[in-house]
Amino acid sequence: METIKVRICDDDKFAVGAVQGAVVSAFEKYGVRAETELFSDGASLLEAFRTSGCDLCLLDVDMPGEDGIRCAQKLRQERADTEIIFVSNCENRVFDSFRVEPIAFVRKNRFFADMTDAIATYMGRKNKHRRSLAVKSGGEIVNLPIDDIVYIEGALAKQHIHVRGKKEYFSISSSMKALEEALEEYGFLRIHNGFLVNLLSVAAIRADEVELKDGTTLPLARGRAQATREKFLVMMHKSGNITF
Repeated sequence: METIKVRICDDDKFAVGAVQGAVVSAFEKYGVRAETELFSDGASLLEAFRTSGCDLCLLDVDMPGEDGIRCAQKLRQERADTEIIFVSNCENRVFDSFRVEPIAFVRKNRFFADMTDAIATYMGRKNKHRRSLAVKSGGEIVNLPIDDIVYIEGALAKQHIHVRGKKEYFSISSSMKALEEALEEYGFLRIHNGFLVNLLSVAAIRADEVELKDGTTLPLARGRAQATREKFLVMMHKSGNITF
């Protein structure tokens, strides 16, 4: 069974439990297991995102301290690829929520109907944009979701594919040039002769290195620095981020 990682944030303990139950049940109908984490405030949610991402985040709008929309704006800066669903009684904030491009706004007074539609929208988008790379590694064929590939490291005739959430890498027999050509349209960029990186995984670009969101640092070749910065900014803009 496919598993997706879901985070739910609501300061109402009863509401967060109800959302969890509805989400798990809705995904089961698609043959998907929802692995959920619960949060009662935006600060703790954002702290979790600084160490690891998730596939889907459900947020209440009206919360003390960091409200849901402001929290979602910060979340977008950390994890541009996480899908967002708002769950709230604050229907007057629907238009405000558009700034962070949620896939749905679930009204608590129409909770079950809206939630069913929201999960259907999520699954439709997920399946439409499902992208994978089939590789031969260790005597087996592995189907890797392209969005989960963080970076590829060159090792002579072998290339090591580092995947989000996995300590071990996948080693394949291929040239770096062939992988670069195959993955360029998906937002991957050669930052060094020995490194091909998924730009969605980049946290910072410095003079001679690139820092990834998990804290890993990779060397940035001097001759590739300008192109890396330019393509990173273009990709961020296309993802709905504000750039200066």
